[in-house]
Amino acid sequence: MKTSRNIAIVVSILTALLIAGCSEDKKHKLENGVMFAARALEGANANPLSRATFQGYMRNGNPVDYIKAVLPKTNPPFDSYEFKQPTHPWTIVIRPGTDPGEYYIEGYGDSLKQPIKSASVTIKEE
Repeated sequence: MKTSRNIAIVVSILTALLIAGCSEDKKHKLENGVMFAARALEGANANPLSRATFQGYMRNGNPVDYIKAVLPKTNPPFDSYEFKQPTHPWTIVIRPGTDPGEYYIEGYGDSLKQPIKSASVTIKEE
């Protein structure tokens, strides 16, 4: 009886650690996804080819379309990007700021009320 109780405790502890580890991995991937999006948008300022690609996507779309286009095909940093507002947990939202060319990038976890990680980028208009 005592042995089965100890086994149950050990299994419970291992399960809790596994869940915590998976959650940390998701959080790390989310943070990497936010930073990838920020760097990709900053690249539109520095690289003429990136700028032309960004402007092309902005003519008929939004910054999320550009981010999805420049994501690596294998092993992307994150796989859920949305425009303006989150519709589900564990997503990255890109929304326009108050100034022209300004964008906020926010990574949401389980709660859609407060982002876990955020960044802002201003793309110069020419």
